[in-house]
Amino acid sequence: MMVLLLTVFAWNTGTASAATKWKISPSSKTITAGKSVKIKSNKKVKWSVKKGKSVVKITKKTSKTATVKGLKAGKGYIKVRVGKKTKTVKITVKAKPKKPAAKPAKGSVIKGSTKSGLMTLKIDLSKGTYDQNNKVARVWVPIPTSDEYQTVNGFGYEANDATTAKITTDSAGNKILYLEWNDSISPEKRTAKVHYHVTRYQIASTKLVENGSVDKNAMKKYLSETETSGSLTSGVVKETADRIVKDANAKTVLEKAKAIYEWEIHNLYRREITAGDLSFSGCGRGEVEMVLTQTKGGKCTDLNSTYVALCRSVGVPAREKFGLRMNNGSSGNANGNEHCRCEFYLPGTGWVEVDPGDTLKAMLKEDGIEYGGTKKASDLSTERMNELRSRYWGANDNNWIKLASGRDITLEPAQKGHCTTNNDWERCLLNKSGTLNNMGYVYGETNDQYMQTYNPSSFGYTYKFYEDK
Repeated sequence: MMVLLLTVFAWNTGTASAATKWKISPSSKTITAGKSVKIKSNKKVKWSVKKGKSVVKITKKTSKTATVKGLKAGKGYIKVRVGKKTKTVKITVKAKPKKPAAKPAKGSVIKGSTKSGLMTLKIDLSKGTYDQNNKVARVWVPIPTSDEYQTVNGFGYEANDATTAKITTDSAGNKILYLEWNDSISPEKRTAKVHYHVTRYQIASTKLVENGSVDKNAMKKYLSETETSGSLTSGVVKETADRIVKDANAKTVLEKAKAIYEWEIHNLYRREITAGDLSFSGCGRGEVEMVLTQTKGGKCTDLNSTYVALCRSVGVPAREKFGLRMNNGSSGNANGNEHCRCEFYLPGTGWVEVDPGDTLKAMLKEDGIEYGGTKKASDLSTERMNELRSRYWGANDNNWIKLASGRDITLEPAQKGHCTTNNDWERCLLNKSGTLNNMGYVYGETNDQYMQTYNPSSFGYTYKFYEDK
């Protein structure tokens, strides 16, 4: 009897250990819409969607597995049944992540070769023609800064006998060296030396891509009138610009900017100064209405200011930049090397270099004409004209240093000079209101009287450039 009981007990224990516990894996799962999860059972079962048929779907099943796909964000429940027993698997479906919006095409500038060298400036007011005895002299010198197209380093100055020598910033944000000698400083001690090294990149070409529209609030400064632009809402500037874009059927910012460039190089001319000709001083004043109605041309500031004003009047942001050309060769007097360039703003690309002034100058020099020339695009072959046109459209050389930008400038400390007669004003860097036309030149005053900055010898300053070997 005892043996029989032990045998039965041992058999029952073996049967219990052999029984298999029902398992489902996973018991819950989070997936992304469009993705699937495989659910497994260790026993043969039947599968069905208990709840959330719009959220999940069984795409494939066997007696022991089911593949469940997420359809959209939400929760679904899979019912698993074996005999009378059931279990539920919770499937949480997350929304499919949105694909990042495709980045719009963007324009880009292709840089070319570089040119570098040392620019020096020597100021000696005793060498000029203005009486310096017992008078206060003040001088403002534009100093270049680094940007995406030029690197400036090694800046320094000496002005040991100056009453004041300090770096300031004018109303347009330009860096300025301010020098002052009080009335007790003798003329021969009114000297200063300035030097800086510059590396300039060529703008080989620009990939022009237009995307979006002009932000008029952000670009307000570059759509506004200046003291020399003339009215941009009525009169000859607006009428000329409207006619240009209409004739060219120009609708976009790029089309308008290009149409104005083409019109200018076909209808205006670059003028060089003859000896004794005072009607065009320095780089010109940029009196746009005068250019359009009387002179039909001029120097670089006249031509590029005309381009800027015409662009602005039809909603294309534009601006001038002022600076110095670098001499070719190891050294040389750089007086008279002042030159301005301009840019227009293209949404999707940024600021685009354009220089109708130098396009017309290149045309002027085709036949070696240096003075009094009036060469226009119609005088050149189509092939040659296309070459010159592309050289200064979205491109420019590396032979230039940017000193400043902006018009109608108030210096720090503020200038007090004025030009007393119409003849003086025509050859004056000051506007009639007293603001500075631009800061592309050394500017000075003696006892608050304007010193003729366009004439270095009368003023008493000398620029020299030493190209790196």
